[in-house]
Amino acid sequence: MDTENEVRCAVGVADACEILAVATMFPTPELAQALCDGGMQDDARACLEDCGASCERAAQAVSAWDDFNGADQRDALSQIRRGYSLLFVRQKDGVAVWPYESAHFHRAEGKKGEPVLFRSPLTLAVEEAMKKENALPQDARVEPCDSVWNEFGFMAKLYGRKAVALAEGNEEMSRAHGRAARAFVEEHILAWLPRFFDEVARRSKGPDMDALARSYYQGLSAYAREVLLLLEKEE
Repeated sequence: MDTENEVRCAVGVADACEILAVATMFPTPELAQALCDGGMQDDARACLEDCGASCERAAQAVSAWDDFNGADQRDALSQIRRGYSLLFVRQKDGVAVWPYESAHFHRAEGKKGEPVLFRSPLTLAVEEAMKKENALPQDARVEPCDSVWNEFGFMAKLYGRKAVALAEGNEEMSRAHGRAARAFVEEHILAWLPRFFDEVARRSKGPDMDALARSYYQGLSAYAREVLLLLEKEE
């Protein structure tokens, strides 16, 4: 791959991870607007195409989000916020899908009691990896570093830095950022996020989910699977 294509691909991966970081957080009015005017779909498709995906595959990855075309923004925001709460916020029967790596494994391993969200060994390992790269999230004092959005945000920073180094012809720094990203992908991203998004896809089909929320989280899971495949292949 020539340098121009390497830069384009690194930027594509960085932007795709940034989209997922934003898309997995509590929905904002800006997110609803981007969905309803189609800008989010356009950006998400472009990221995959920059990394070599065909137009057809990129379009299929975000096809569920096309249900937002022409929808009322306030109604869309209300529905996807309610969907977020049903999935990731404690209800009477508990949290449906924990959006934190340590809590995910706490449940997966069948441990009793409530998961420790800030001081678990796994959360501290994620925090240390981010500190090492001078890339702690801004909300590190109030939000566990091992949230799905913070982990994707970290990937966006590392691949963004790799793209800059490639564009500047700094092969040493490009390789360094690539190694840091590769290590985090193998130790954290691929260890839990494929199962996390499978669970989101399954739970978002539930009868309590509003139509646009179902479309949103089905689309989120489909897009995330494509991005996770990119991260798995990246070196």
